[in-house]
Amino acid sequence: MDLVNIEDDYIYLCDRMLDTKFIYFVGNDCNRAEDGLSLRVEFEHDNGIINDIDDECTVLEMFVKLAIRCDEDVMYDAEYGNRVDKWFWEFLDGLGLTKFNNRNYVSEDVDRILDDFNNRHYGKKGGHGCAFEVRKPLRDMSTTEIWYQMMWWLNEKYPEA
Repeated sequence: MDLVNIEDDYIYLCDRMLDTKFIYFVGNDCNRAEDGLSLRVEFEHDNGIINDIDDECTVLEMFVKLAIRCDEDVMYDAEYGNRVDKWFWEFLDGLGLTKFNNRNYVSEDVDRILDDFNNRHYGKKGGHGCAFEVRKPLRDMSTTEIWYQMMWWLNEKYPEA
């Protein structure tokens, strides 16, 4: 996927993320799912594919579209240009997934991380299972929608932006 520079070395990880449904139960996280599905619609339209879109968003689709929205709506900087891939890989690094390239892929570990993410098995500050660990969250990260988690993380990590 050119949008986020998925190299051949991460095919197993991205395939697993594409096979894993994005589960949401916190407030407006339905918006992340709708964004992910809109990405699929755009992809299918651009590639002449006609499918039934009554499916659910996947974790991969959600994170790719979140990276796009992060770049375009929040962190756009003409000096740097398109940084969608930067945000995507930072999100995955926050989850602890970037170590799972094809050579180091352990499906049980990846599944556990994705399950922890989907089911919010993480604490007030985020941590294992959360893409966005912050030092001073405004409230419990496990009950906060992903958009606000990302915003708090960006504010702490990139205060000058």
